[in-house]
Amino acid sequence: MGREVAKSSKFAFFLTSHLHVNDPWRTFALSPSDLSLFNPNTRTCPVFRTRADAEVSSAIYERIPILAREHPPLSPWGVKGGLMFMMNTDSGLFKKSVIDDVLPLYEAKFIQQYDHRHGSYEESRDDSRYGTRAGTNAPEITQKCQSDYAIQPRYWISKSDVLPRVPKDWSHKWFIAFRDVVRSTCDQRVAVASIIPYSGVGNTAPLLFPSSNFDTNLMVCFLATINSMVLDYIVRQKLAGTHMNFYIVNQLPVLPPDLYGVQARNFILPKSAELIYTAWDIKAFADACKECVY
Repeated sequence: MGREVAKSSKFAFFLTSHLHVNDPWRTFALSPSDLSLFNPNTRTCPVFRTRADAEVSSAIYERIPILAREHPPLSPWGVKGGLMFMMNTDSGLFKKSVIDDVLPLYEAKFIQQYDHRHGSYEESRDDSRYGTRAGTNAPEITQKCQSDYAIQPRYWISKSDVLPRVPKDWSHKWFIAFRDVVRSTCDQRVAVASIIPYSGVGNTAPLLFPSSNFDTNLMVCFLATINSMVLDYIVRQKLAGTHMNFYIVNQLPVLPPDLYGVQARNFILPKSAELIYTAWDIKAFADACKECVY
């Protein structure tokens, strides 16, 4: 006699009282097909806080494809993800002083949405609790108003070590990075991505490489989608821990490139470029934007 397969199961998350089990606003039913819709690669369940979250997410996933589906393979953006340098096992390559032919080593705490100068490492600073110590601090507004200001990294790395870790078909002198460590329960934004200069990049800031078939204009649209509030909302339903792993990123609903017509691209590019291009160290990105005329 075969087992009877349940058509759906009842779910509830973030319950702080046993009475919440009977709260129709906090509980909801999901079927196996629902799980395949939200996470077709892993078939895992998102962490919905309310019935409304499940319904809104379902409406989004029914309309928008995920970034990279495994079976059958489908990746509208042709995105490849990469971890360039592991902060632990690759530490022997890191240098603490500037020598010939080195690049800064970017870490996640140095970036924020559209901002590649969010944090800068200081060898010494005054801390009311611990006195003078080294650490990452937010640059002063006066510093960020200077177009020639560049952050101070904690480490440097040889250009010869960076080149082999960049995809061969990536010809740009800049990267798209996102923050790996985020918390859906207390961080103001959890989907955080930015254009950063050509540099070494630690594993806390994973990289995304859209297909080389797309010009910079479309890649800026891709970045704007990642940083959108709608995607941020979806990410909060997917994060059960504190790491934005690639298996989560690949299963996010991302507007495909063919939805960005000329009008949309010309609307998004100048506004996004104004947020991104704030310093000379990212001029290569601005030069690429100039070529995008429709």
